[in-house]
Amino acid sequence: MKSSLRVGLLAASCFSLASFLAFAQSEQPRGPEPHGTNWKLFGTAETVRDPENPQNIVLRLEVVAGGASGAYRDLRNTKIWHLDHQLSFKRAFVAPHTCGGGAPRMTLFIDANGDGRFDQAPNGPDFAAHGHPIPFGACDTSLPTPSNDQPATSTLVWRFEDLTDVLPRWEVTPSTATNPPIGPIGGAGTLNWDALEAAISAQFPNHQVLRAMLVEDAAPGVTYYDLVTALELTLGTEGQEEAPNPGPRN
Repeated sequence: MKSSLRVGLLAASCFSLASFLAFAQSEQPRGPEPHGTNWKLFGTAETVRDPENPQNIVLRLEVVAGGASGAYRDLRNTKIWHLDHQLSFKRAFVAPHTCGGGAPRMTLFIDANGDGRFDQAPNGPDFAAHGHPIPFGACDTSLPTPSNDQPATSTLVWRFEDLTDVLPRWEVTPSTATNPPIGPIGGAGTLNWDALEAAISAQFPNHQVLRAMLVEDAAPGVTYYDLVTALELTLGTEGQEEAPNPGPRN
């Protein structure tokens, strides 16, 4: 399953947050979920069978130069603390691809004044918060060994990223949206989840989280993701747009 959705690039966050959100605001939320839409894919993202376990459905991203790919869901009536323990993913980079250049990341679109819109400076106070895997560069990378539904050694290296844990994973763009600035990633202003939650809640008591988005847009290459979770929906189980029926793939 692929989507033709395209996003532009922005130096600070690698794509234009305002234009991306404006595009999505033309879509009507669907489904009975109390907190938002189903997951939606963009760029080269597709659901496929795990190359080492055909019984498992995973998300495959193949990053191409100048493009962005991933999955997102729009949220409703969501405060940042509602995401405690519910913002995570598993990832496996296919060698020689690895993390770096700010990717991958889970981006939260924060409506700072609660007006239901996303307007960044100079037009408004809204901003994006980006959570990153650790380490920020040179993550584990490996090659899968196809099983063909037979016993085989697993060589694909999976790692679980809980973006609400105690590790310093978070930055904000634009950096001037908060006082003091949060980030850049890897710097003294980088925060863990609890500190980010406290800072946003204190400075923007009327805030809403409008969207959670997993995105890759740096070095070309292939990554597999599984159990991508934002709030009550997990991509890879009941959170898919429709029941997948992918064929085997290496």
